[in-house]
Amino acid sequence: MTANTRDDAIAIAAAAVRSTKAEVRRIERLQHFEGLLKGFVAHVHRNRARFSVHVEMENRARGRRGKPDELVESLVVQLAVQEVIEYMPTRNLTVEDVRTVARIARLRIAIFTPDHLGMVDVQIQRGPVR
Repeated sequence: MTANTRDDAIAIAAAAVRSTKAEVRRIERLQHFEGLLKGFVAHVHRNRARFSVHVEMENRARGRRGKPDELVESLVVQLAVQEVIEYMPTRNLTVEDVRTVARIARLRIAIFTPDHLGMVDVQIQRGPVR
């Protein structure tokens, strides 16, 4: 085996190791992403009654300040994100990953709970953007 052949073999092996490490990181990130999403949706369903009260209070306060009501799902996602991030592993996720999880969870919450988490129906007032 010549020096060039040995160097080529080492370079190929090193590239394979880097590729494998990158794939392992990608799989771990995907697992954390999916785990966060599942945990997030489960947390919302477990705390449905508490979130209902918080959302109702928030929208009443918004009304008193002359602001339009916020979408129920949006407020639930905001509350749940603050709570779930504290106990779910997110070390391999970026801020954008967490935002994506929140968007997907909001859609799942809206799709799988047509009664909007048992909350009071809220009329959305659309007005000029301030």
